Amino acid sequence: MGPSRRLILRRNCRVIANLYPGTFWAYYVSSAVMQALDPFWQYFVRIEEGMARNCSKDVVAVVDHIDDILLHGSAQDITDLKAKFNLQSVKHNDDFVNQIGYAPGLWQEGDESDNHLFLTWCDYIENVNSTIAGPEGVGVEKALDGYARWWKDFGQAISGCPDDDTAAECYDSHNASAPIYTDVSMGLRTNRPYTWLNCATPLGTWQTGAPAGCPSLVSRLVDADYWHRICGLYFPPTPSGETYNQGRTVDDTNAFTGGWNPQNISRVLFVEGEFDPWASAGVTSQFRPGGPMESSENVTVLVLPGGHHCTEQYTPVGGGKAIEDIEKTIDQAVAQIVKWVGEWPGRQE
Repeated sequence: MGPSRRLILRRNCRVIANLYPGTFWAYYVSSAVMQALDPFWQYFVRIEEGMARNCSKDVVAVVDHIDDILLHGSAQDITDLKAKFNLQSVKHNDDFVNQIGYAPGLWQEGDESDNHLFLTWCDYIENVNSTIAGPEGVGVEKALDGYARWWKDFGQAISGCPDDDTAAECYDSHNASAPIYTDVSMGLRTNRPYTWLNCATPLGTWQTGAPAGCPSLVSRLVDADYWHRICGLYFPPTPSGETYNQGRTVDDTNAFTGGWNPQNISRVLFVEGEFDPWASAGVTSQFRPGGPMESSENVTVLVLPGGHHCTEQYTPVGGGKAIEDIEKTIDQAVAQIVKWVGEWPGRQE
């Protein structure tokens, strides 16, 4: 069984089933990533599809507006924009938008019955008080002001920046001497082991702005090169010239794991949430060549309606359709595993 709890566990459960068939008799894989994608702009697609229409419309407009200022505005325009968020000390524009761009990812932290962090952000965007805007939203100016208020009220705490650090110290990804790069402890602040796996494997989990012409919940200034540069600062070349990934790319990772199309899997149960952002790289992805994977004799694919990330792993509490859907999906998953376990022929000598 492999729920997310980190990308590695759920990916490895599926990889073992493909590369080493017979290691386990049956597999339950929750929110599994199949294809390493670099960049992984598709992460935000299901968030955009699942969120309120007014919030989506306004966030996309605000992101485009911010990018336009950062790319084409005057130095004073850029300073004024950052000052709205109390981030005028952040030197680099890509660092500025990367930090405020953590907000959409809060979608992953909740489930369909409790997603207060994300919903609070949307309430700020929509300037919610006694009235709620319709699907047309509130417009760029009000939405931008709401976004800035949200960051000042919650942003630094959510970003993990210590209270005694300044924004310039916390959010400067270009400074090779910054503690995030020089602190080699295993603490959560740097998340160094997970970063090593992302950089060295590579897993292709870098979440970026969408291509031009697609709605984007985060700035397009945060691109694949932004994250690749950070890998180089986390793990600089050794004196002998060795690098963190030895030139490997996501193509090498997918060639090893099977990517979208693992060939040898048997008795594997995949469960994904309808609005899980990681599902864009999973079995139900609309980006999978040939379309989403369908259930077969040896593979079962379950989609939890309205589900987020590993939603069926939560203990259902309360009532209503959302809880009923979770309970139904859990019952289906358990029944499938029980069926497969019942088919086990016993230990073979």
